[in-house]
Amino acid sequence: MKRNIRNSRVFNALIKKINKDPEQGLKEFYQKYAPLIVSVATASLGKDGVDHVVNDVLIKIWQFSKSPTIVHYPIAWLSTITRNCVHDRKESEKSTEIALDVAVAYEYNYENEDFYSIISQLNEISQEIFIMKFVYGYSFKEIATELNKPISTVTTAYYKAIEEVKAKIEEEE
Repeated sequence: MKRNIRNSRVFNALIKKINKDPEQGLKEFYQKYAPLIVSVATASLGKDGVDHVVNDVLIKIWQFSKSPTIVHYPIAWLSTITRNCVHDRKESEKSTEIALDVAVAYEYNYENEDFYSIISQLNEISQEIFIMKFVYGYSFKEIATELNKPISTVTTAYYKAIEEVKAKIEEEE
């Protein structure tokens, strides 16, 4: 119990330091917690993409430093943040792979009128989500916020739209 309290104090002091002096605070945070972040990320990803996850976690920590919230179980909290960043990274890569499949199928020709004709055959919400994600690169969270829809609805609509577009492209070939 005493160790948790001590860890919590050290962790929260570093968070405050990040808020006051981001460069130095993040440097100290990285030195202290990078082994934990790397080990949690490596357990899920292997070695590929771990650097990106570490960067994502540090960005989240910097953003969190602006909140007055106190973390009572920093190791568990940081492990959860890291796992969430790993999940986000995997989803982003999955989405990119699917988008590349469509792009390759259509020979990377986004300016082709037939491509936009296919997109225009989607229902209105699917069109909007597809364009925001595929063409403009919005995250699912950004799209959900913009459209005032749950992330799960946006994700499902996007993947259905991808499948529809792929099918229509294959019909034309």
